[in-house]
Amino acid sequence: MAERSHWRDQCWIDVGLPDERAIRKACGRADQVVVISYGRAANIWWNENRSKLQRLNNLTVLNLASETTLALAALASRNMQLQCTMQENDIMMTSAAGMIEIEPKVWQAASVRLTDDRKTLPLRPQRTTPPVAAVTTAALPHRMPQP
Repeated sequence: MAERSHWRDQCWIDVGLPDERAIRKACGRADQVVVISYGRAANIWWNENRSKLQRLNNLTVLNLASETTLALAALASRNMQLQCTMQENDIMMTSAAGMIEIEPKVWQAASVRLTDDRKTLPLRPQRTTPPVAAVTTAALPHRMPQP
């Protein structure tokens, strides 16, 4: 089941393989929507939903390779603390158990974002992932919060 998080309708993040109707609804309510897909069924999910989702200008769809999710699971422990460093499209997760580099595959990059007064502005093309500062959770890869 996908984990959903809300930040005052600025950014909506769903991790997993959400229903296309839920994504459309989120795109109507949030300035930016990010779906982080993973798992064996992710390619099938994307092929089934791509044509409908490509019409949503404020949607970014990322995919994590199986090796990445296995490496993230290996970092998981009770009361863990994760440090996330992002620079452009490079992501590095570090914990007491080790460090991994994450290279999400960008299946779709958002083309616009909405300002507070709902005017659309073009997004900078190099920004394809939401900003992440520090994470403290025991359920990765199910949650990637944004400050």
